[in-house]
Amino acid sequence: MKKFFRIICGRVFAAGLFIFIQVLFVFLLVYQLSEYSLFLRTIMSIVSFGLIIYLVNKHENPMFTLSWSLAILLFPPAGWIFYFIFRRRDIKKISGKEDIRDRTGERIDNLSDDIYRIVSYICSVSDYRCSFGSKTEYFPTGETFYSDYIYNLKKAEKYIFLEYFIYSRGQMWTEVYEILKERASKGVEIRIIYDDLCSSMFDRKMRRDLENIGIKTAAFNEVKPFPNIFLNYRDHRKITVIDGELAYTGGINVADEYINRKERFGYWKDSVVKITGLAAVDIAVSFLRMWQQCTSEKINLKKYKTERKYESNLVLPFDDNPGDSNRTAEMIYLKIINNSEKYVYITTPYLIPDVEMLTALRLAAKSGIDVRIVTPHIPDKKIIFSVTRSNYLKLLKDGVQIYEYLPGFIHSKTIVSDDESAVVGTANFDYRSFYLLYENGVYMYRTDAVIQMKTDFEDILKSCVKITEEYYHDIPVLNRFLGAILKIFSPLM
Repeated sequence: MKKFFRIICGRVFAAGLFIFIQVLFVFLLVYQLSEYSLFLRTIMSIVSFGLIIYLVNKHENPMFTLSWSLAILLFPPAGWIFYFIFRRRDIKKISGKEDIRDRTGERIDNLSDDIYRIVSYICSVSDYRCSFGSKTEYFPTGETFYSDYIYNLKKAEKYIFLEYFIYSRGQMWTEVYEILKERASKGVEIRIIYDDLCSSMFDRKMRRDLENIGIKTAAFNEVKPFPNIFLNYRDHRKITVIDGELAYTGGINVADEYINRKERFGYWKDSVVKITGLAAVDIAVSFLRMWQQCTSEKINLKKYKTERKYESNLVLPFDDNPGDSNRTAEMIYLKIINNSEKYVYITTPYLIPDVEMLTALRLAAKSGIDVRIVTPHIPDKKIIFSVTRSNYLKLLKDGVQIYEYLPGFIHSKTIVSDDESAVVGTANFDYRSFYLLYENGVYMYRTDAVIQMKTDFEDILKSCVKITEEYYHDIPVLNRFLGAILKIFSPLM
């Protein structure tokens, strides 16, 4: 009950309520007037068709065009309003004129042409250099990650950067906060970025308390009580950087369910990769660029330079954001799938692929590649789960093997291929991650984490049910029908 009252008294709920009232008022006003005016109804039809013509000529993903066209035609004027609020648009790209590492790259002789092209692509769109001076460690669960995480937070001497989609009150935040407080008292620089919509615990009092003990905070895309054309863009990234020496990223947020201190949807299966060495500096740069975007504060990036190197194979962090048309995370996934010769193993909580991704997965399977995908058996969002399952049958018919994780909810976002290439990051295999959210990840080639990821995937399969066409047809007809209908609007979810 306390949680309920905290939600309805919070500023996010209040802002959402005000936005809803404003949109409802406009909708009712136009609808009421249209009942008495043939002229207004004609204008509404012209506007609807005009918007659809505009959509078609934007050359967006066909599913985006179809979904928005149906919404505009079926629900005027609400469809227009939500299109202008939530449509995808070009925005300022995260970038920095000053950097702290030499960006001149060179071709490494032992990289194949396919791998070199992946590396060249990531370097060109993310402005990072491939690092052969980093090592990687993969944590297959929240619990194994958390013990290492706490240990290294306590050792911080220069700075700690935290950027997460969700911060939630509980044991994890309490323990992390106490360490941050103690480190701040020792002169360690601490900065926290939070998504203002999904981390509502950062109210005015909490921000003031953090500032008083020397911890700086920055809100990404602040929630305001009026329709915001950028409301749909959220900071879905998960980053911790400690002293520029090591960094963590993956699926885990700062909330108890991610480390199984609290049960929500059965056992929460998640993963994180730890990067130690030069590539951690690139992740620090990524954080600081986002900080500058959130605050407009000018930062001397050279202040955060580090020189520690490790002998390892290729590690390359990357960013993805809706400020450009690169769709970096999806393009990297596609390149790994298309380059695969033996297998591609994928874990994702949401399987809502666009046409390009669906085609790549089907083509790989039909070409004899062992393509396996693990999704949750216990969903966190039942509507999204119905849409995920609606994609099973087409993939199954072409030889893609699909499994559902029986113990609970798998939130891990990973892809590993041929014992060589792998990505751990924050991007799901769905429209929101590929088109609308700020994401990050790490591409790795022949590092320790790659084999650790393969081993983990094989262990995951022991706790899964394999989805067959017969199994799919045993899903209740109503659920399959709901998934088929909602699939039309999947780009809007």
